[in-house]
Amino acid sequence: MFPLSALREFITSNQLFTSGERILLAVSGGKDSVFMAHLFREAGVAFGIAHCNFGLRGAESDRDEQFVRELAAGFDVPLHVRHFNTRTYADKQRISIQMAARELRYQWFEEERLAGGYDYIALAQHQTDLVETVLINQLRGTGIAGLHGILPKNGRLIRPLLFLTAAEIDRLVTTAAIGWVEDSSNAETKYQRNKIRHEVLPLLRQINPSLEHTFAANAVRMLQAGQLVDKSISDLQARLLVPGNKQKIPIRDVKDLFPQELLLFGLLRPFGFHEEAVTRIISVLNAPSGRQFFSHTHRLIKDREYLIIDELERENPFSAKLKRGESLETLLWSINQLEQDVAGLPRSKHVACVDTNLLIYPLTIRYWQEGDRFMPLGMKGFKKLSDFFIGQKLNVAEKGRVPLLVNGNGDIVWIAGMRLDERYKIGPGTKKVSIFEFKIKPVGR
Repeated sequence: MFPLSALREFITSNQLFTSGERILLAVSGGKDSVFMAHLFREAGVAFGIAHCNFGLRGAESDRDEQFVRELAAGFDVPLHVRHFNTRTYADKQRISIQMAARELRYQWFEEERLAGGYDYIALAQHQTDLVETVLINQLRGTGIAGLHGILPKNGRLIRPLLFLTAAEIDRLVTTAAIGWVEDSSNAETKYQRNKIRHEVLPLLRQINPSLEHTFAANAVRMLQAGQLVDKSISDLQARLLVPGNKQKIPIRDVKDLFPQELLLFGLLRPFGFHEEAVTRIISVLNAPSGRQFFSHTHRLIKDREYLIIDELERENPFSAKLKRGESLETLLWSINQLEQDVAGLPRSKHVACVDTNLLIYPLTIRYWQEGDRFMPLGMKGFKKLSDFFIGQKLNVAEKGRVPLLVNGNGDIVWIAGMRLDERYKIGPGTKKVSIFEFKIKPVGR
């Protein structure tokens, strides 16, 4: 009745765990995770059950928890339950409810694994989940890792049901008369995954009835291709990265890379640079020296012969010099600079028009520091930036992400995208205008 031989073969071939190791099963009460618990019990694996109550579906969430409690009691296995205030966490972190639930459960699973002496955490994802994940990744845009989708084993996370499809689990659950509870949100097609599950996959199965098995085979090939790329990047790191306080990559070697964007991304990924930044870095390989790019942890400078990478200081996580006519970009935003005559100036809160003669180069672009003050446009007195940000209803995290354009004498010229300093506005005697354009980048992959 239960596919025990296939399970053991899958566990062995993917080295999920060994006999005698204890597994913490993530059980929601739904069909797949309940089946996984029954399967592990029949296979004689030592396990405990972990259940998350996210408090998002009222009485239905409590019903699911009670079902899992009764399941664990019937199996006589350890039960771990945690209640989460998911909406509050999502609001505080400024993330979606789905992302909040994901972060909360994985953090808690690992805490329970360590506290309970478990070796691995088992998730009940199957081949149909793999197909959905690969399709979602492709819709968003992805690299090789996204094409192989979810892995049977990733660190301490294992997925022992990846040898089965959703339809196969349905048949096994029906045959064994296994009880489970249904999450009503699974039927709502407003969620991207559910829309793919209920509307897209049925159409694809008309073309290929063995859809899941085809994707699973492709996932293995993509995983192997990814391993080959990783090996190539590892060899490049050993050959190209010049050791020292600052990492240096010879530009002549970067120009010889093929495929260039893929391999350079692999080289720069450990320093926090995303694909979009790599594309821009490639576009300036033949440009004059001085262009700077920032990740959350590192700065990359395009020099004459090298791409120079150094780590940002933790106490002062971002500070960059801006020469006359230069532009600057980070993963989150960019500031472009140009000069023109007074006539026909742009008008936008994202553009600052400054009297060029008042600027002392190099300028500095940095974030807010305690004690900063400026003279807001239209006012005659100084104002603390902290008070200005309060007036703009920015929280601590938000005010720490607003770039400041600072003159060579230390004056704050512009709070990018928000307010110019009164002292640097153009006036009747202005002959030349420096224009700074601030652009916030869309959320990347």
